[in-house]
Formats: sequence, structure tokens, C-alpha cells
Amino acid sequence: MNTIDYAARAHQSRARPLTDAEQALADALEAIFATRVTDFTEVVAQLNARGVAIPSRPGGTWTLAGFTAEIAAINAALDGKHGN
Repeated sequence: MNTIDYAARAHQSRARPLTDAEQALADALEAIFATRVTDFTEVVAQLNARGVAIPSRPGGTWTLAGFTAEIAAINAALDGKHGN
């Protein structure tokens, strides 16, 4: 019988694992979106209020432009092995 290990394949498209700071950001975003916040200005405010570190600049303050750039950089790094 052929069985598929879905847990092992859940993140197979990532070029690398998330760093601890990236995972903390992902967890915070899930929690924020779970409160039905969808406006990125409010998301940024919530990240600052929750004290979520910027993965590439620990100690920095989130801004809308910085949030957009950080998410783009993380996505590019995670897509790296696919040439995307």
C-alpha cells in the first residue's frame, strides 16, 4: 500500500526553513488575520503593538513600506530554489 506523508511534504516548496524570527512573524500574522484585520496599515500597527521583531532588522519599527519589503524579501528567499 502506498501512503503519502503529507506532514513531510507540507513545506516541500520552500528553499529553506523559516528562521525563528520569520516563524514568529508568521505566527503573529496568523493571529492578527484571525481577528479579521486585513488593512495592512493596521497589520503594521498590530505588529508594533505586539513587539514582533523585523526578521532582517531586529529592534526596528515596522512601517508599511518596510512590511511590504520584508514580506517580498522573505518570499524571494523561500522561492530561491525554484528560480522565482
